[in-house]
Amino acid sequence: MDDMKHYMISNYVRRYDANLAKVICYPFSNVREQFFNRMNDLLKLGVDKIFSQGRVQIGKIRVLGKGHTSIVILGERRGLKVAIKVLRLDANRKSMKREALMLARANAVSVGPKFITFSKNFLIYEYVEGVLLGEWILKVNSIDLLRRVLVILAQQTWRLDSIGLVHLELSNPKKHIIIEKSTYNPVIIDFETASFLSTKSNLTRVIQYFLLNPRLKNELLMSLREKISKEELYRLLKLYKIRREWKVAKEIIFMISNAGGGI
Repeated sequence: MDDMKHYMISNYVRRYDANLAKVICYPFSNVREQFFNRMNDLLKLGVDKIFSQGRVQIGKIRVLGKGHTSIVILGERRGLKVAIKVLRLDANRKSMKREALMLARANAVSVGPKFITFSKNFLIYEYVEGVLLGEWILKVNSIDLLRRVLVILAQQTWRLDSIGLVHLELSNPKKHIIIEKSTYNPVIIDFETASFLSTKSNLTRVIQYFLLNPRLKNELLMSLREKISKEELYRLLKLYKIRREWKVAKEIIFMISNAGGGI
């Protein structure tokens, strides 16, 4: 990781860098006071380095992702790779606190990347090296692996449902789930809009996306769909929406895991 272009945080608590400011203070760069405040904030949070790494380019620095309210960058904290979610200066929210609390609640049921710490402008969690679901689903070449990922997602979304935490982006999860590089385990990310007030179901939306979504076309996925009774799946999903019971969730998981053989 040290071979990548990186910035030592301690070097920039008093020294201004316009390229770094474009990321730390996005979408503005000529904001010296905010830049120094944020760099000092990162230092207090224990962040040692920021890396130019990722698929998105902002000026001369590469980042992991760019959204409407935040930028995600790769960093290092006490020797550990971390993802640093940076609140945009033009964001329609004032703090990262709510998302941090939602991620911590998800972690309590073993869902999401490991939460580490946060401040008003930053959310820091363990970096998950992998590819987004939307990219992975186009390349997966094993029906057993596809089925395994879907089963794990069903289990994770059930656990979120069990505590009433609804991730509001899971009806189209291709940018909100990372398939981990070494284990192929799915990791749900981006709890920015998560809510305890919604009546939606995480499990039903994920299952519908994979198994009842005609726009998602993948040869292996279509093969998996053929091995599952659509009528029975509809029945179970409808029942689950009403009851939200583990007994029903388990039947859905069993149906998937046994479609065309074991995992």
